[in-house]
Amino acid sequence: MKKILFLLEDLRYGGVEMSFVNLVNAIDGHKITLLTWGKEDALSCKLKNKNIRIKRIPPFISNSLYSFLKLFIKPEKATMYKTWVNKLLIHFHLVLTQYDVTINYHYKNNASLLRTLKKNGNFVAWYHSSKYYDYHFQEKYTHKYNKIVVVNDLCAEVICRHNPALTDKITSIENLVPYSEIMEKSKIGEDLFEKDCFNIVTCARLDQEKGIDTAVEACRILKEKISGFKWYLIGDAIDSKKEYENQIKELIKKYELEDTFILLGSKQNPFPYFAQCDLYVQPSKEEACPLTTTEAQVCGAVIVATDTVGARHLIKNGETGIITDNNPDALAEGIYEMYNDNEKRNFISENVKKLDFEESNQKILNKFYDLIGVTTDRE
Repeated sequence: MKKILFLLEDLRYGGVEMSFVNLVNAIDGHKITLLTWGKEDALSCKLKNKNIRIKRIPPFISNSLYSFLKLFIKPEKATMYKTWVNKLLIHFHLVLTQYDVTINYHYKNNASLLRTLKKNGNFVAWYHSSKYYDYHFQEKYTHKYNKIVVVNDLCAEVICRHNPALTDKITSIENLVPYSEIMEKSKIGEDLFEKDCFNIVTCARLDQEKGIDTAVEACRILKEKISGFKWYLIGDAIDSKKEYENQIKELIKKYELEDTFILLGSKQNPFPYFAQCDLYVQPSKEEACPLTTTEAQVCGAVIVATDTVGARHLIKNGETGIITDNNPDALAEGIYEMYNDNEKRNFISENVKKLDFEESNQKILNKFYDLIGVTTDRE
């Protein structure tokens, strides 16, 4: 039995946090500790593994310091000291407690977290991005880690191409999905859509990275070609992205799409929407391994996605979905093709239903066990 520590700021609703929940719920027979230092806790209720315990660094410590310092110095400087205090408390925990492996699960947001830690150990960084940023892969940050996990082989190629010195440290482990639970939840509820409409669904936070502006522009183009369709967006904006959310609402109003591009906000259970829609669309500008796309596949949805590393990893273009160039015209064209071609849509739908998520999940778990040094003969 291994003692595993995960470092994750909090359990807000998000793709990284949800992928963490899915992973730890599937880990069997090991003691897991999650150390958090943020204030969000929305996903803690979804942790079902009885071998996990959550330790929280009380946010009031660093928040109180921030509030006090802000009276005398600039907020940016106060934030720096707040971050430093959190790191100090995390290091204090690591020095006092022994773990077999420590995993910085959102390395992109916390690259410097262990830089000054005066302790050796088995440290792993988990990088949930398809892009290479020089900042994150400076030797002063990466030297502490035995392994750096990325979420698919294409992401590994990107990083190793930019920084060959990291080749021996890079390994890929995809996002695990609880397909049985998703399938069960997808059948809950009544009919969600009008039968005489072509219904499109997107599930994403309101963020430039997720390409919601691309979706609205594509919707404007489609409105000139299709008389009966609706496009539903599940998701909302985090506090720092409220300005972008307002821009999207203004764009919808400008193009008179209020009755066509419909903002549903967050949904505790989006899976019935995935199962019942005519088309699932992922308009992102960057994705490494989009969890909602995989969830839509589990629900049997036909998918049109803009060209990202994540889309190329998950979709065989023309067989299990459609990948378009990353602009509104190309996205609209791909959607219109699926609207017009029932035969192709049915062909893709049948192929998606053949995807074996049980087998892929077992491979993911075997990779994880190998990462933490556990021998397994599971196939």
